[in-house]
Amino acid sequence: MPEGLVVDEEHLTSFLEALNGDLAPKDRATALLGLHEKLLTGVGEQLNTAWEATQEEWRQAARALPEIGGDNLDRTLGQIAKVIDRYGDKDTREAFALTGAGNHPAVIKLMAAIAKDVNETAPISGQPVNSAPKSRAERMYGSKEGTQ
Repeated sequence: MPEGLVVDEEHLTSFLEALNGDLAPKDRATALLGLHEKLLTGVGEQLNTAWEATQEEWRQAARALPEIGGDNLDRTLGQIAKVIDRYGDKDTREAFALTGAGNHPAVIKLMAAIAKDVNETAPISGQPVNSAPKSRAERMYGSKEGTQ
């Protein structure tokens, strides 16, 4: 075996039996392809298990976020959903779901900050409304008497 390569003993034995056994070429190819499929299935299952563990780790970390996690997480996620509805589309939601980014605590913190800014209402500034229309002099010079 090449240096650094770690092979499961069961798979190695199956490989060597298929390779060195008294099999017709067609049967040898079938055995090797079957072993290859078994290995790929195992690797896929390991990757899926690791992916699910990572997603759960991110969900737990998001629940632990101060202020926006814990009992506030559902409200926070609702506010984030409103931002996505307003500025994103179904492709945005699919991207979060496909990549798992929607579970990552850093993404949740970012989106929660954006949602807070978008949803905050700032006081409206301006001058009180004057019900009397301004005269021509007031409009031109700023006073009723005309120029001063």
